[in-house]
Amino acid sequence: MFKDIFDRYRAPEGGWLRDNAALFIQAACGDLPSGNDNRLSTLFAEDGNKDGKLEEHEFLKYYANASRERAHLVRENLKALNIRPDLKWWSDVGDDENSSAVEELPRHFMSSNEDNF
Repeated sequence: MFKDIFDRYRAPEGGWLRDNAALFIQAACGDLPSGNDNRLSTLFAEDGNKDGKLEEHEFLKYYANASRERAHLVRENLKALNIRPDLKWWSDVGDDENSSAVEELPRHFMSSNEDNF
């Protein structure tokens, strides 16, 4: 799933340049970073060879560290990117999966049984 995120914002020549990373941050956080934004600096701190391009393994390393250190922010970012808590894209989930789920919820059983009132 993180690989899919990386691929979604990949530059035509491969990897992420600062502009690609800025678009990712805009999608995940809601505002477009500019100049020396701390979020861009933190992300590009993983650029091991300092070529100004973030490779896939560097992005994955960044997210692995962020998941351990700032899990709540990672969850918020994923939610903003339309990724469910079970790490599936909302667009990949069919209507069939959600239609019967409501009937299986405890609140449905409780509210549909008048003896509970």
